[in-house]
Amino acid sequence: MGIGKSTIDNIEFNHFDGFYYAGENVTGTISFHNPEKKLTLTNVSLGFIGEIGYTGYKIHHSRDSMGNIYTENRVGQYQIPFIHTRIQFTHSKDNENKITLKPGQYSWPFEFTLPEDLPPSSSSLTNSYHYIKYYVRISVTQIWHIFKKTQ
Repeated sequence: MGIGKSTIDNIEFNHFDGFYYAGENVTGTISFHNPEKKLTLTNVSLGFIGEIGYTGYKIHHSRDSMGNIYTENRVGQYQIPFIHTRIQFTHSKDNENKITLKPGQYSWPFEFTLPEDLPPSSSSLTNSYHYIKYYVRISVTQIWHIFKKTQ
């Protein structure tokens, strides 16, 4: 799903290599291009997410048509987010929680500090699924329907 012809052109960080230490300040800019006549958004935000991934076992119980219970051990790959910092860019007038963008280029600066106690990112060198990773996610939500009621 998209937001029409609008695009996020670029996300720039203050460290070009993307390498940060716990406790460091992360700054940057999100560039957004809107070629539409008018675009009304209810949300523009950046999320910083830390995630642990692992391979684990889960016990699954099921019944057949005769009522017999079966137990099965299933192996799966699981992800657990352990940090989610959100920076909101849609600060609209009158607390309407929406912004309207005319055609053009927009940019939103962001800044946040990484917590001191973050574990370092890691990746597995074997075929196992254990990792710790960090990433940013840009969320943009457009109004799909405006309900008008007259009395």
